[in-house]
Amino acid sequence: MKIITILITFLFASSVFAQEIYFANSYTETGEPIDATIDLKIKPWGSQIYILFKNNGKPIGDPLLYLFVDKLRGEEYKPFDSRVLNIDKNATWAVYNYEFKDPGEYEVYFMNSKQTRLATAKLKVELEDRYVEGFSVQSSRYYEGAKLVFCEAVVNGKPINILRTASIKNQNGVVYVYLNNFDALNTDTLFVQLWKDENGDDDFEKFVESKKYKIDPTWSDTFFKYVFKKPGFYDIKIFDQNEIMIASKHIRITP
Repeated sequence: MKIITILITFLFASSVFAQEIYFANSYTETGEPIDATIDLKIKPWGSQIYILFKNNGKPIGDPLLYLFVDKLRGEEYKPFDSRVLNIDKNATWAVYNYEFKDPGEYEVYFMNSKQTRLATAKLKVELEDRYVEGFSVQSSRYYEGAKLVFCEAVVNGKPINILRTASIKNQNGVVYVYLNNFDALNTDTLFVQLWKDENGDDDFEKFVESKKYKIDPTWSDTFFKYVFKKPGFYDIKIFDQNEIMIASKHIRITP
């Protein structure tokens, strides 16, 4: 009887631990994790990761799954967030794209509609090193790699026919302004200023006008159309919502 008891206990433990949770950057069509990790590096505004639950190749048998996220506070994990997943009850795996915004240590688990905990996993969330070292999104250094170009059009997110000069006669003064930060712009508004060089001394002392554009803060690049009405040498400056300059560039407009 003792041997049988030990065997039953082992089989029960094996079946429990066969259900697993993975934190992955992607996953295959069959539910296999890609680039799984237990240490997530995030940006100050948050980063997403797939939380993948695998049921050991067996149907989950429930149309609903409950995802719970607890955060370590002191010595205990406290409730932090939760989600409800609608799934095919015959599916053998489920996935949810979750965004972590706060550094810390987390315990993540799935429960079924009977409130049975199916699997548990832990994840450590930290800021990317460059932000820990003081590379703040509140500083102009954040945008030091931003690229601003003038072009004739933007197709599929790519600037077409880069311009250094544009013509009012040939192009009706229409120029597309393309901005790429190669990382999230982290602003929901772009403030654009147009200045003109009146004296040929590259001082751009004459203010022409300003415009405001709403964008998605997670975008790394964006563009807008601008119509120049008069010839001249101009400077366009683009600022974020905190009035930190992202980029500036000159363009000459001919008659």
